[in-house]
Formats: sequence, C-alpha cells, structure tokens
Amino acid sequence: MEILKKFKIGNSKAYTIMEMTIASALLIMVALSIAMLSIIGMRMFERGVGQTNVQRRSRVALDKISRDIRNSTTTRILNSYTDRTVSMQGDYIEIGNEGYYFSGTKIRFIDNLTADNTASEADDKPVVDGVGKIGGANIFTNDWTDMITIEFSVTDQSRTRGNQSADFITSVYKRN
Repeated sequence: MEILKKFKIGNSKAYTIMEMTIASALLIMVALSIAMLSIIGMRMFERGVGQTNVQRRSRVALDKISRDIRNSTTTRILNSYTDRTVSMQGDYIEIGNEGYYFSGTKIRFIDNLTADNTASEADDKPVVDGVGKIGGANIFTNDWTDMITIEFSVTDQSRTRGNQSADFITSVYKRN
C-alpha cells in the first residue's frame, strides 16, 4: 500500500495509471484463461461427436449384415471382391443372392450378385460411407459351427475432430 500512496497526487481519489494497468492486465489474463478453456471444451465435444458418429454408422452396418446372415439359408465367405474363391476367411461374404465386402473406406452392399459388374464398384451400394478408413476387415468361420465372425476397425481421419477409431467384432449364428 505504501507504494501506491507514492503515486497518488495530492488528495486525489482517482486511480493512477499504474493501478489501471495492473487491473487491466489481470482482467485480460482471466478472460484469456476462460477463452482457452472454452476452446478446449468445444474441441473435446467435437471429438466426442465424431466418435459417436463413427460408432453409430458402423454399428448400423454391422447390425444389418448380422441380421442378413442370421436370416439367410446360404452363406459363403470369399477371399475378396475380385478373388471370389470360397474360403474360411476373407473380406467378402455372399448371403443368398446378396453380398457385402469391405473396400478401403467403405462397407459395400451388392443387392443382386447375378447382375453385379465385378470390374466396378459403381453398381454397389455403400452401407457405411464417409467414416474414414476401414482396416483389419475380416470375416471368418470354422468347420464345426454355423457361426460367422465379422471384425473390422474404423478410423475417422477428420482434421477437425482428430483421428477417432473404433473396433467392432461380432459373432453370428445362422438360423437353419
């Protein structure tokens, strides 16, 4: 307090320039802290929304594929979309006259295998699209059960939301 008294001129009740500068600096520091906390909170919220969207869209696709497998009479797992060799493990599954396959950034659906153009994905419908990169896609079965296991991971590579990823795995028993 002695220091501030030195800067007062006479009997003046007004604030000195030093007091105003200190008060302004403190106010600016508090305002910047609040602004930074708000920005960090908004970014965390956006990331949470991005993660939720990736999981929701992928789960819808997985539920649709599982429902189709469960209700199918014939199911074959093939190596890939281009190499349609029947296998115990692959990234392509035929369910009756329909099929699903994992392709880079999409899970694709073929609604009519007999009319499908295997040289192009243009006639295939996306089940999950725009979620980023789909990796580790694998569909497999074994000889002793009618269970089919589907697993894949999805990474949303959005610049605003950061890299959000989720892993999915489900096992489905066919109803025969």
